[in-house]
Amino acid sequence: MRSLSRCCVLLLLSTLAGCSMVGGSDAPAPNEAFDVRLEPRFDSRPRVTNTFEATVSAVRDKDRRTSVTLRDLSRGDTARTLSIPGGVLPAEMLPLVENQRYQLALTFRPYVFGSAPVLKVRDDERLVFFGVTAGKFGATGSERNDLVLPDGWSAQFRDGGFDAHRPGGCGIRTTPKVLEVVHEEQRARLTQGESARLGDYRVRVLVARRVDYNDTSCTDVFEPTVSLVIERVSS
Repeated sequence: MRSLSRCCVLLLLSTLAGCSMVGGSDAPAPNEAFDVRLEPRFDSRPRVTNTFEATVSAVRDKDRRTSVTLRDLSRGDTARTLSIPGGVLPAEMLPLVENQRYQLALTFRPYVFGSAPVLKVRDDERLVFFGVTAGKFGATGSERNDLVLPDGWSAQFRDGGFDAHRPGGCGIRTTPKVLEVVHEEQRARLTQGESARLGDYRVRVLVARRVDYNDTSCTDVFEPTVSLVIERVSS
């Protein structure tokens, strides 16, 4: 507990100090990572996938979040609300249509200070939207890879030559990376904040970076390595 409390204090001081970039000025800063809330949740156990079929009643901006009102057809027409940070995905960019029926799958992978969600939305034919945040990616061993992508998609880090890093609490240091995203036979190399059209989809990379923990007592602190969203832009 003492090391955890010390870590919290260091993170708070780091945030208040407004840690500045060190190194090359052209290194891209990360965007807000993909996050999602579902209210009410019908299974709050960690790493359990909540799967349900629902009809979209409304999509709107509310309190700086994109709010989606749903009718859960799988559980007695229950009303639910799905919300995503507006900075990640404004309401007008979310490819969901009112009165349309979708299949949703939502998984929360919790950490001590954060969560790594995965949201997949399909219609009767194919993928409509996908959002994911991964806490571990780029290391060797499957246990070190939290990035789960839909069928037909893959991603890997490429060297972008960035030497900038952002010191943080608990000795955390992050270095921007280039993320190569592949869909079928098309590919794009993207840094944080960039997007590309791949077939009928647009992929937007929110976070792509290596995370180094110099203080081993703070490895439970959540710092996302990869966060991205995939939106269908062609019917």
